[in-house]
Amino acid sequence: RYGGASSLCSGVFAVNPPGLADKYNDGKDFTDRDALLTDWLTYVEGDAKPEMIELLLDHSGDTIDWLVEDYGLELEKPQTGLTEGDSNIVLFSYAPSKDGMTVRRQHNIQFYDNCMAEFTKMGGKIMLETTGYGLIYDKEANKVTGVLAEGHDGTKYTINAKSVILATGGYGGSDELNVKYLSENPYWKHLGDDTWQMIGMEQNTGLMIVAATDIGAGTFHIDTPPMVHFAGTNIVLHDYPVNTFDDGSINLWYGWDFTWSKNDVPTALALTSTSPWVNADGERFEPEGAMFGWWKAGPSYWAVYSQNLIDDIAANGFPAKISTYANATQGGMAAGVPVPEMQDILDKLAASGQICKADTLEELAAQMGVDKDTFVKTIDDYNGFCKAGEDTQYGKAPEKLLELTGGPYYAIKCYSHSFCSCGGLDINEDMQVLAADGETVIGNLYAVGNDSCGVLYTDKKPYVTYGGAALGWAYTSGRLAGGYAVQNAAQ
Repeated sequence: RYGGASSLCSGVFAVNPPGLADKYNDGKDFTDRDALLTDWLTYVEGDAKPEMIELLLDHSGDTIDWLVEDYGLELEKPQTGLTEGDSNIVLFSYAPSKDGMTVRRQHNIQFYDNCMAEFTKMGGKIMLETTGYGLIYDKEANKVTGVLAEGHDGTKYTINAKSVILATGGYGGSDELNVKYLSENPYWKHLGDDTWQMIGMEQNTGLMIVAATDIGAGTFHIDTPPMVHFAGTNIVLHDYPVNTFDDGSINLWYGWDFTWSKNDVPTALALTSTSPWVNADGERFEPEGAMFGWWKAGPSYWAVYSQNLIDDIAANGFPAKISTYANATQGGMAAGVPVPEMQDILDKLAASGQICKADTLEELAAQMGVDKDTFVKTIDDYNGFCKAGEDTQYGKAPEKLLELTGGPYYAIKCYSHSFCSCGGLDINEDMQVLAADGETVIGNLYAVGNDSCGVLYTDKKPYVTYGGAALGWAYTSGRLAGGYAVQNAAQ
């Protein structure tokens, strides 16, 4: 189906759309464009392309108005100040959130239907279930003249074109490219060590990024950490019913009525911030529970528990407003609800080899496959922070520092779920793909969205903290590239 990863999103970054400003803000700007630019440039530490960031800030507003007015994109009143100190951030969410995610998704789908209907009305042809895998390239003239593709039934296509736009969603769905590109990142040890779990579009395998580099295209921060907004386990239980939470609770992120199930206990154990989390070296990597920080451990990490923490959950429930605020299989696990079945659940998982259980930390480390001395020191240091009431390593909130007092000990393997890659091809302000020298234009070739978003970021840090920035770039770069591609084809 059409829409790509964009059709899975729920909000878009845009700067001061005039039409929405008239509708929601008495015609006044929502945000200080220059202050936002300064903040963005500070975040990327001078590594991104400033002109591309400015291009997004200056054209995203008009792009959103165009999609709203001409194609029926429905957006609710924008949110400002999404986090403390971020008063310049504005996020436009799809459709009225009070109607719930189901209605929001329907509005989203209708928007893409509108776009495709207009496209076909103008004579465009949509080839679904067709994979582009190569570029037709005139080396002497240094220009692309078409695309090679293959249909789901094996039919081969040679598509001649005067302009080609790469909008294939990046390389997040390719295990090979994740290891290849992310292992080149000098700032983080484990990014390329293993394959990443995907919660995005697994068909975004980077074939056309490879096709472009094969003809000499350059990349820009191709080793930027992937967008990781979710985490969880690969453990799925089927033993318990799905319950409605009858106190009127609403899911923290999506606005829908909150349902929960004890089948999501493993996921809750992976995400609850009152246990220590360690990476493949047996070391902590962040203040547990920090927003979207799982990527720092690489593709996976371990959540570690002692018997006293398990007993407390059994008696009092998970100690958070909504403990599983990320990926869950059956709605999530409600907070503050006793789980008397905890021991049965863990014993069953340990017996089947799905979690590690041991009487000592040394034995647990051996089962986990991490360095024993490092791991034991990590837990000893963590317990010291708990006793002192202060995490001098990462600054974790004191109320979340619960000491691990003794065995048996448990470790649950958890996975950082990648939504998409965040590095791509090098492009200029006309969305033209550049050669490896960073200057020479490859004729007739353009790249947008996650195929080129590395120009906005630094590979020293993850995706920027502005909600919906990737979608804002996809819409804005796509619109601009479309215009330039048409002009190029008409010459």
